[in-house]
Amino acid sequence: MTDLVPAALTDLHQKAVAASDRIDTLRAYVTLIDQSYKVLERVRRKVKTLDGEVRRLQDDHTFFRRHEAKVDALHQALRGCYAHPNKVLRTLEDMVAAYPTEYVFEVCRLGVWRLGTPSGWGFLWMTSPERQAAAATYEAEVLPAIGQVLPDHRDFVALRKSDIVEQFEQASKLASSQRQALAALEGAMPKWTEEMRGAAHALKQGEVDRLTQEEREVRRQLLAPRETDLDEVDEAV
Repeated sequence: MTDLVPAALTDLHQKAVAASDRIDTLRAYVTLIDQSYKVLERVRRKVKTLDGEVRRLQDDHTFFRRHEAKVDALHQALRGCYAHPNKVLRTLEDMVAAYPTEYVFEVCRLGVWRLGTPSGWGFLWMTSPERQAAAATYEAEVLPAIGQVLPDHRDFVALRKSDIVEQFEQASKLASSQRQALAALEGAMPKWTEEMRGAAHALKQGEVDRLTQEEREVRRQLLAPRETDLDEVDEAV
């Protein structure tokens, strides 16, 4: 996962590793850790923001998928009544957009003809078996399915227009990517801190004397007993 660490930090690490002077090595590591904590805070804030966005979209996405299953069931029922079920479904959606839900359902209850031309044929008082079956299917299957769909269908259409599925998938993908970047950085920092501790330990007394007071304090904490954790080192930096 090291390839997920920001390139700027990777470059600083390479600079620390390649430093030709032990003091420059320690200073490069101090810069690396200092910048790493700043990036770490930014990434953590971004992950928190993105996770919040995913949670915000989650409810709408769950509703959309649940209602989509109801629409699919309705569409399947319509296929048993009409030769062009897609057109019938569009007609129903146009009605939902223009009229109150209760009114639309009352219209639908008037019969199979209210949404389109049913399958089969009819002439005067004669109807084909296929049309008779369409009317029966409409009453037995289509009307109950319409009753399941209508109450929330206006909200469903609005979410479909907003492309909620794409929004949710993109937000989830971005949040996942940032969590991976955060994990990579959190995994790299202990290793870098240990390398910095090694650089501090390698300094000779004459080199220690050339450090600034702040740098000597950083070195002192790095060489303290191992209970010293990353947060304490960060405060010193």
